[in-house]
Amino acid sequence: MSSDNNYRATDAQGRWRHTFKTVVEEAKRANALAWHLGDVMLAEVGPPDGSKKARRRLRACLASIDERFDDPRIRKEARDLYLTAAAFPPERRHPELCWELHKAAGTPEIFNFIVAGHRKDPELSAKPLTVEFVAGIARLKARASS
Repeated sequence: MSSDNNYRATDAQGRWRHTFKTVVEEAKRANALAWHLGDVMLAEVGPPDGSKKARRRLRACLASIDERFDDPRIRKEARDLYLTAAAFPPERRHPELCWELHKAAGTPEIFNFIVAGHRKDPELSAKPLTVEFVAGIARLKARASS
């Protein structure tokens, strides 16, 4: 693709296509912000170590979110961001892939397995990873190991 500015490019056949560069950049920022929120919650609440204290601190944090937002989806997403940030320390993340894919995998080991397999297989690598695909492979790996 050749490009004449930030928003348009030509494809192999010479047709103009919108690249939506600004939209893509904002999506990247939103993903980074999601990780940041999870990391901030992790720093404030502490790791989810299964202790009563950790559960109590998480409940208090989520209650604080509930007081400020009238949407239960925000509470659920904040909890998911916290748990995903805890499961995937920064050095174990794939920054080019969204946090939802990490969440669907559950662990860095399973996600690394999925990403490596996706990159090796030419048929798979031609398609983007989806949450459904990652979650399905993660379920299969969990069943196989139990």
